[in-house]
Amino acid sequence: IVSFSTLLTALSGVLFFGEDALATAQIIGIVLMLASFMLANEKSDDEKGTSKIWLLLTVLSFLLSGGIGLMQKIHQTSEYKGELNAFLIIAFVTIAVILVPFILLFLKKERRENLANEVKKDKRMSAVLLAMILLGGAFTAANHKLNLYLSGVMPSAVFFPIVNGGGLVLATLAALALFREKLSAKQWVGVGLGTLSVILVCNPFG
Repeated sequence: IVSFSTLLTALSGVLFFGEDALATAQIIGIVLMLASFMLANEKSDDEKGTSKIWLLLTVLSFLLSGGIGLMQKIHQTSEYKGELNAFLIIAFVTIAVILVPFILLFLKKERRENLANEVKKDKRMSAVLLAMILLGGAFTAANHKLNLYLSGVMPSAVFFPIVNGGGLVLATLAALALFREKLSAKQWVGVGLGTLSVILVCNPFG
């Protein structure tokens, strides 16, 4: 459901930013991408049914995820589009100030103490954890800066579906190659449709 937010951003270019109307191939690609999301995210038999709170939070995540793309597009079509670093630094600092207290609040005290003790006892674990945090931060920063720039120079109907749909396909392939996870026949169809949808959204047929 959260992945469906690509519709908000893909259509925003036509609706709000004066971009060219979607080509037939792109429309077909977006439809196939939605089908891919549904098939690739097949629910396991042991998973519980949805609750009202889960649905509410998922819809909220859908809207917020789409909102990020819209903010990127608005910023990169404004007179301030050259201020990429300032925009991202303020955004990251803001979300850190908001999220860190919540994380500490919901992470039980015992769990926080156990994690701290494990890191203190195992210096190697501490070094690995620090390296993962630094690499994760560096990759995230580079990803957001690239996304912010591309959102202003590429059509929304091409850029956002590729980022969302392509990411899902690559993550699934990585799970197969690196973690030896197995896919059901339905999920394989989802991966295939996702790959095809990205190609169509790029509109190779003009």
